[in-house]
Amino acid sequence: MSTDAIVLLRQDHTELKRLFREFKETGPDAHAAKGRLVDRMIALRAKAPTSPAQPGALKKALHAVIG
Repeated sequence: MSTDAIVLLRQDHTELKRLFREFKETGPDAHAAKGRLVDRMIALRAKAPTSPAQPGALKKALHAVIG
């Protein structure tokens, strides 16, 4: 893996942590805001090389948290 790829992965990881933190701080009834955050998390995760099932699994897990 090139240094550039590692830098990009670290940046994505930092952004994903920020989105999760924002998700946790969002009120329990802010379903639309949480949905937008989940969509951003999935889009960010989808940029990384992965198996096709993982983005769907992430979305399912996050929607389980939302309720």
